[in-house]
Amino acid sequence: MTMYCCRHCFSGDPTISWKIHQESRRKGTCDYCGSPDEPLLEPVALQSYFEPFGDIYEPSAADGRVLSEWLGVDWGLFETMPHEASLRLVSDIFDDPGLLGRLFTVKAGAGADLLELWNGFRESIKHSNRFFVDKIDQLDEALPLLESSDVPERLFRARIQTSDLAYPLSEMGAPPKDICGNGRANPAGIPYLYLASHANVAISEVRPSPGDKVTVATFAKPERSLTLIDLRRPKSQLSPFSGEHPLHELRKQLSLLENLGRELSAPVVPRLAQLEYLPSQYLCEQIKNIGFDGVIYNSSLSSEGWNYAIFNPSGFQATECRTVLISGITVEAKPYSNAEASQP
Repeated sequence: MTMYCCRHCFSGDPTISWKIHQESRRKGTCDYCGSPDEPLLEPVALQSYFEPFGDIYEPSAADGRVLSEWLGVDWGLFETMPHEASLRLVSDIFDDPGLLGRLFTVKAGAGADLLELWNGFRESIKHSNRFFVDKIDQLDEALPLLESSDVPERLFRARIQTSDLAYPLSEMGAPPKDICGNGRANPAGIPYLYLASHANVAISEVRPSPGDKVTVATFAKPERSLTLIDLRRPKSQLSPFSGEHPLHELRKQLSLLENLGRELSAPVVPRLAQLEYLPSQYLCEQIKNIGFDGVIYNSSLSSEGWNYAIFNPSGFQATECRTVLISGITVEAKPYSNAEASQP
């Protein structure tokens, strides 16, 4: 029986989605991921898009991963699918039942050496050289791949009040230089404007306690166009099927960019912030020096939205303020091992 796949099987990759939309002659429920009422295509019609992965992965006689796992880990494909379904889909794309159990490894030269370079740098800037560090030239090449102008019509900033009175609009922008402390993106004395896509994200970022009163300001999208680096989900933004970049180079850059996104979003204990923020501060300084206006990154304290660090706050105006009372805090916990302490 012929089986059919849909765009959701490939996590909405834009190139594959376009291919399926253009060539599909039927609509229905996907045989692999179960998405209903979708344009469908036979997997083998996508074979030419997947053949270049032969430059990255090679069969392994001893250990490794099945090809569908590599494509998921490295490129973010098959996120909505059970393991067995993705395994079968890759096998059907290549029209090769032998792929169901065959293991693969990464070819020499297609490894994550840029990630290793960054990990060495982050340790150096924290514990060895603070001001005379080796510049990572590859950042200049990798970062522009994530250029974005995605700014919502409204953004939010929060401040914990020191009294019952809300802060005025004039005090809800970036702090003055002489009182600006270290932030996730900015060094002390260099103020950036931190904004959030949702009010609850902005509130979470100031780490309030129950009983605190918090001023929440709404900012209007500026009239001037912004050029940002979007580090929320690099794998979903860069298609391995577009043909714009050699796959082995793109794989290296993606591993670096994914790690940079985690760098900006990782939870940091406040008492260690001055040291732990150094790598992300360097990263944002590099982004600013390349010529970008700011960076978009995930929140470490809320899953409801994301954050913006704007290097030049001019053009951002607070339009209204309101006070909210923090009635409770939700705490999440997970098992911890000492091995995690060494992870970036």
